[in-house]
Amino acid sequence: MTSYRIISPAEDELVDSTAYYLEISFGLAQDFVEDFEQCVLMIRNYPKLGRPFEDGSRSIQFTKFPFALI
Repeated sequence: MTSYRIISPAEDELVDSTAYYLEISFGLAQDFVEDFEQCVLMIRNYPKLGRPFEDGSRSIQFTKFPFALI
């Protein structure tokens, strides 16, 4: 399984977005976190998955939310 790290600006966005969805509904925030975790799992298990960039990194879209992991 491929390792990963979350850089500080991405972690801030994850926390802020979770808080935003939590203000709307606990269930929505929970769905957001689960969507994030699912993307992380997919990238770790299938590192070639997603849209490639010139620098070798890749992007994968969340399933239910307008976010992507790079």
